[in-house]
Amino acid sequence: MAAHDSPTPIAASMPLAVSRRLSLLLARTEKEILARAAPGLAELELTGRQYHALAVLADDRPGSQLELATALGVLPAIVVTLMDELEQRGLLERRRDPRDRRRQSITLTDSGTRLLEQADALAAAVEAEVFAGIDHAAQAQLRQTLISALATSGAR
Repeated sequence: MAAHDSPTPIAASMPLAVSRRLSLLLARTEKEILARAAPGLAELELTGRQYHALAVLADDRPGSQLELATALGVLPAIVVTLMDELEQRGLLERRRDPRDRRRQSITLTDSGTRLLEQADALAAAVEAEVFAGIDHAAQAQLRQTLISALATSGAR
């Protein structure tokens, strides 16, 4: 085994198989983040998918449910159900586009914006816990590396 293949002390509690394989390491990191976020999301009465949708609506402002489905990487039928749930809670509004009645524009309500702010605070706290041993510059580099990997792979 080469020196760079040996697990670090932090990784000592995980299987060697995970620490050697980037895909498994990313999956383990996602699992850890989701596990730590689950109780807080439950308190906010949000699922991870709902949080994702609120964040995309706020930051990317998709022009339609189809654009939102594309941004989320899910089927349009899933977005319809998701939007129904969020609209019933008063977190978003859907309006028919006057130029194209088949299309609905989606906007967050003030309640949706406030809930997103709470969920973002939760996400920031979880990220701070999970990445506590990594300085801010390294976190920024990790973020940029992942963005670049997804951009060059054609992933959405």
